[in-house]
Amino acid sequence: MKTLKDLCIMSLADCLQLLSKFGTSLPTHLKESVLTYIVDHDMLVKEKLPAVTYHLFHSTLTCIKLYYCSQVNDNFLSNLALSGCKLTTVTICGCHSVTNRGLSNLLQSQTFIETLKLKQMTCLSDKTLKCVQSNRLTKVKLDACSQLVDAGVIALVENNATIRHISLSNCSNITDASVIKIASCLGNSLISLNVDNIKYLSDDSFIALANHCSNIEDLRAMGGNGVSAIGLKAINDNCVKLKILDISYCYHLLRAPNSTPVLNSVSESITFLNLTAIQIDSDSLTSCCIRLKNLSRLRLCGCSGVCEESITEITKSIGDNLTEIDMTACPNIKEGCLSAIAKYCPILESLRIGLCSQIVGRSLLPLFNDKERAKLIRILHLTNCSAFDTEVLITAVTNCINLSALLISGLSWVNDAFMCTLSMNCPKLSALYLKGCKNVSDNGVCDVVFRCALLRDVVLSGIHCLTDKSVFALANNSHQLESLYVTACSKITPAALRYLQDCCLQSIFIEHKVPNADPKQLIAKNLDTGEFCRMDLQSYDT
Repeated sequence: MKTLKDLCIMSLADCLQLLSKFGTSLPTHLKESVLTYIVDHDMLVKEKLPAVTYHLFHSTLTCIKLYYCSQVNDNFLSNLALSGCKLTTVTICGCHSVTNRGLSNLLQSQTFIETLKLKQMTCLSDKTLKCVQSNRLTKVKLDACSQLVDAGVIALVENNATIRHISLSNCSNITDASVIKIASCLGNSLISLNVDNIKYLSDDSFIALANHCSNIEDLRAMGGNGVSAIGLKAINDNCVKLKILDISYCYHLLRAPNSTPVLNSVSESITFLNLTAIQIDSDSLTSCCIRLKNLSRLRLCGCSGVCEESITEITKSIGDNLTEIDMTACPNIKEGCLSAIAKYCPILESLRIGLCSQIVGRSLLPLFNDKERAKLIRILHLTNCSAFDTEVLITAVTNCINLSALLISGLSWVNDAFMCTLSMNCPKLSALYLKGCKNVSDNGVCDVVFRCALLRDVVLSGIHCLTDKSVFALANNSHQLESLYVTACSKITPAALRYLQDCCLQSIFIEHKVPNADPKQLIAKNLDTGEFCRMDLQSYDT
């Protein structure tokens, strides 16, 4: 339900151009909230833009958040800079009308920035990053900036030695040169580095980090195909404070002969380890994990070494600390693996076993029947576990009262009765994935929507019977919604989805790919029943 504050922000945003001189009396945090709402809902139209500049652009602004708005352009950012604002947090994501000129005009005057996030900004180049100079800058995220090259990153770290956290994931043109410069400039001040999916990453980057950044605690290098056991060994030997290590999809890591033992020297301070898609045998996997007494989160998606023997040994040794286990798409997973988890993991919060089509799940009943342990469960990922037992899942949603994410796409038996049970027992649900659950109707979706007010991510693709009734329920109840997938839901209309976007408090991503709709389609509300239905299909006696 929307709060009074939310309603006031919406009202101010709607009638901003009709107000006179109210901006001077509006507190800064409310100016920022109104500006964010206007951007999120694409309200920067020609008639409103002067009022936005006059009322909301002020020297007291400290935080801007601009998400996926094509109306934000260079002039908008230049006018913001002219207001004399002293920003501490700058977040600009996916605003593709912005060029380097607008970013440079804004950032070159900001010397108090502490957090800088420029995500999916295809225009971002070294020219913009050379303008950034702040002795307070500690956190930088430049994810998915496809045009970003080494020169920009090098200039950024040379001019801002206070950076502690930096993320460059999916920046396809970045090479070892950037990481080496980050290591040498930031040294022991560097706490976290994300270089996921940088295809040119090699051992040189890991060796530089090992030589200069002994205090690093979080290193994510998913898809670093150039990294081998040599680079990982350097990290293991020198970065003894490392807590988070993601080397998923680093296919070359264990290809060299006698390289497997490098995993046995991973720092014992590790609390999160991601070995997704690393093809390691069960004995090596076991010996690697049982050493890590501080490990709480373990991801082993697609690992061939996951089997009943290895999981039993791992959980028996360190299960008391494990809060998350991810065995998605593991080809050798059996009921014995689940039995070991149920027996040896007393504080488990997240269990992911999606894409394991042979799993029945009855071995998990001791876990779900224990109400004290069940209430700790936050995430259940069972996507395409087509053999999963109905009774087990019903028991899970009945007793896991703090469940926040349920991923059950592809479970064809899920129906409205199950949705009713889910809604009555899991009020904290925020993510629900039901792709292809064709026995769910509008009534089932509405049951969950009415009782689970915290929904943020909903996947309903492939449920052909759904209509605008489900969308209107979301619009009137799930105001924090961030994403909705309704591909192949041909009875849902674009008009209803636009209404949903207007009702949500923030920018929402919607995927709705369907065949061409009937041009004569007419959806209307039945005033007797309150339901929305296809009026063009109704017949009336005259």
